[in-house]
Amino acid sequence: MAFGQQDGVQKTNDSTETMVKFHSFSLMFPLGFYYEGHSGGGAFDADLTFRYGKDLFTFMGGMGTRYGGLASDQSFRQYNALYGREFQLSERAFLEIHVGVGGFTYKSPDINTDRHGTEQLHTVGFPILGKIRAHTGPSFSLGLKAGVNINSAKTLAVFGFFIQWNSKKD
Repeated sequence: MAFGQQDGVQKTNDSTETMVKFHSFSLMFPLGFYYEGHSGGGAFDADLTFRYGKDLFTFMGGMGTRYGGLASDQSFRQYNALYGREFQLSERAFLEIHVGVGGFTYKSPDINTDRHGTEQLHTVGFPILGKIRAHTGPSFSLGLKAGVNINSAKTLAVFGFFIQWNSKKD
């Protein structure tokens, strides 16, 4: 058996390429907004991202409600699993691009105008997400997030400022 090999598998000193590691946790709150054609409102989302080599795997949940408070008659919820990549723009600036699939729920009185009251539609959504952020310290970033959720209920755009806790680099 050769040095650095075991059962024909090459060993390396850099084990980060073969392990899933925590990458980041971010919150878009309170400065998040959504827009869906003729109206919009406030939005909140949180995401948890893991890294495997250069690949990012993100789990994201979010919600929004039409301007007017939490008792609004129009709202949405989304739960997504996304795949993405990170690009370093400068020493402190980073861009992330993600695409994925998830569940989407839209609640509104405008779904079926022949009926009275608020109804809900549950469907599959296809989110596309972009984040541009600046590292303000070794484990903290501030940035701008923009995304769209394409689905059969109500395609909408979400954007806002976020705070992010990053993994410390080795």
